[in-house]
Amino acid sequence: MIRSSTRGTGVNAVRASRAAVPRSPEPIEQSGPIDVVAIRHAPTTWNAAGRIQGHVDVPLSEDGRRALARRRLPERFGSYRVHSSPLARAVETAALLGLDAPVLDRRLMEMDWGEWEGMTRAALATADPGAVARNEARGPDFRPPGGESPREVQVRLLDWARSVAAGSPPGAARTHRSPAGRVARDAARSSPHVVAITHKGVIKALMGLARGWDLTGKSPVRLDWTRAHRFRFDPATGAFTLDEPNIRLECDG
Repeated sequence: MIRSSTRGTGVNAVRASRAAVPRSPEPIEQSGPIDVVAIRHAPTTWNAAGRIQGHVDVPLSEDGRRALARRRLPERFGSYRVHSSPLARAVETAALLGLDAPVLDRRLMEMDWGEWEGMTRAALATADPGAVARNEARGPDFRPPGGESPREVQVRLLDWARSVAAGSPPGAARTHRSPAGRVARDAARSSPHVVAITHKGVIKALMGLARGWDLTGKSPVRLDWTRAHRFRFDPATGAFTLDEPNIRLECDG
């Protein structure tokens, strides 16, 4: 089995592996449901090549950066807090959308694809014909060798959502200052709701929770990965719902 030579390398990958004490805004008292507006990062060169990228820290491609040029969240989400996966492709997406200083949280990282990271489906089919199909038939218990399952991603997402609803991110999160040194606006965000810059596998795991989908076959709702998707989380029941898929990003100017 081929392993990716870039797995776990780079400054951002090292930073992403560290748990740091957060310097977050004052906790927000929250007992009711919250919005979770999930956005997938823009494309990378690995996306274009069809290579599996999980925890490998691949930056955005030039095409990905151009896709976000002058794009912004709709103004109605302007007061929402911002959280992000600590992987570079998510952090850069947040910056390009004008979302300063997100709280970085490892629980928003892509699913760990273990030994399959960096490979294409064609290469996997050659190495072990039928392996992917047999594994995918397990639904939420699908697990690449040395990786994690979608069910485990859902467990960490529920833990993250409960901590966000409580207004007190734990030590796995930290704030991030943009390279340009822009001042964080999170302190001015009074909304209990949150925008999450994350990954395709994470949003699919959210869809599974929201719609009772076993992650096999087609998704119950077709999602446009260039748009935002508003879920609702009720901390009293631990349940997600999908309230508004495919929200168009606005053009700035």
